[in-house]
Amino acid sequence: TSSPHTQLFFAGVSSNSSGLVTAGGRVLGIGAVGKDLTEARERAYNRLKSIQWKGIHYRKDIGLFS
Repeated sequence: TSSPHTQLFFAGVSSNSSGLVTAGGRVLGIGAVGKDLTEARERAYNRLKSIQWKGIHYRKDIGLFS
């Protein structure tokens, strides 16, 4: 799904008859905007939920303060 508040960036992909496929490594980045960091982070992770592939792994700490 698309969103006016998020943008996908990808690299390390190739295509086959099924569409885009990962060629390995870090292949996807999602940028998001919001009224504050919390809203932008929520939008980015909500966008991520719409993307799936076998063996997907992603960080869950982006945008958190320590």
